[in-house]
Amino acid sequence: MITQRFVEPEGPKYFYSDVLDYLLGIGWYRMKSKMFTTNFIITEEEGFLDVYWMRIHLGKFQLSKSQKTILLNANQFSVEVSEELFISIEMEELFLKYKRSINFNIVDSITDSLYDETTYNDSFDSRMVTIRDGDKLIAFGIFDAGKTSMAGIISVYDPAYSKYSLGKVLILHKIQYAIDTGREYFYPGYITKVASKFSYKQTFCPDAIEILDPDVWISFNVWNNNP
Repeated sequence: MITQRFVEPEGPKYFYSDVLDYLLGIGWYRMKSKMFTTNFIITEEEGFLDVYWMRIHLGKFQLSKSQKTILLNANQFSVEVSEELFISIEMEELFLKYKRSINFNIVDSITDSLYDETTYNDSFDSRMVTIRDGDKLIAFGIFDAGKTSMAGIISVYDPAYSKYSLGKVLILHKIQYAIDTGREYFYPGYITKVASKFSYKQTFCPDAIEILDPDVWISFNVWNNNP
């Protein structure tokens, strides 16, 4: 059955701690100030797609050789993780630069991506990782923290630095932060069975990936080998 459902925040800090853990664990994910679940999407670029929620079991996560190389190449830049989210003009300007460089549609600003028009509040424990080349902001990522889990929400980078794979670097730093803070799962959203713009998520240690199909978490390797 095709489903698409939403849950509204009931007040400040509603999706904090173990509440976020529970909802992520049953296949819900952030959309602006709400959380939602679905088993399909429709995009202008790829049409109708069945989607499956994904998570990374952090106790099983290991960096691949190529991921170690990506991180090594980005060592020349400074990385900072902040446990509070501050949306700056500098970040909004980088977001617009990033939007102009991609071939699919996204919202017009970080604020539009994170909040509804009438709901600008702290319903999530949102944090961020920033990457700088000297004083210049060249990438940032936003994630939501639960008690035992984290959800990756936004990753943005300067297209002039695309050769450094900063989108992947951001996700790897989010994963490392989740490991360092003792969390069990990292949730990057959904993936598809067919090749799509979400396929890159499957490269983050396949042996540690679990897929919700349809309401039970199974290993990615089992899921991927089933027709």
